[in-house]
Amino acid sequence: MSTLIYYAHVVTFVVLLAASLYTDITKRKIYNNVTITSIAIAYILGILISINTGEYGSIFDRQLSFMAVIAGGGVAFLIFIIPYLAKALGGGDVKLAVAIGSLTGLQFMVWTIFHTVVIGAAMAIGMLMWKGNLLEGVKRAVLSFGRFRSKENSLDSDQTIPYGIALVLGTLWTLYSFIRHSETLPFLKIVRYIDFF
Repeated sequence: MSTLIYYAHVVTFVVLLAASLYTDITKRKIYNNVTITSIAIAYILGILISINTGEYGSIFDRQLSFMAVIAGGGVAFLIFIIPYLAKALGGGDVKLAVAIGSLTGLQFMVWTIFHTVVIGAAMAIGMLMWKGNLLEGVKRAVLSFGRFRSKENSLDSDQTIPYGIALVLGTLWTLYSFIRHSETLPFLKIVRYIDFF
């Protein structure tokens, strides 16, 4: 049963990232049926892992218990709700972050937040430079900080970046870092099990 839980966890994680990346690139949307379903699966798997032997956890932590699901998703929500309220992110971005945190746990999510902020800032600066609005963009960002969601504080889609892309890339950066610096990850166990290495 542990192996089935583990496979379900990996498949959910891969589908979440791939589907969110695709829809954010093509439609500038991240759909609830992907994020909410992933969060629900993370909670179910967290309960099953807590009940089960604990031999397999998330693909990043030795054990992803129910409490780890709550901690990872909770930290993601608390961090990403602030830019959402300031109208810097959409609701889909927040739900994607919560889904990633719920599936990966606290330690992985903290690093993902850091990597996502770096990538998101680089994307935003690159977009502003490409459009020739760097100083105006920085000024707007500073002036709008602290304002909460309102029609006056809204930006057109051509003035924003698809932050789901930054979230997915930040997650992949964190995954790469974890794999590179640790050989005890359950993810590597499954890769070796299916003879990729």
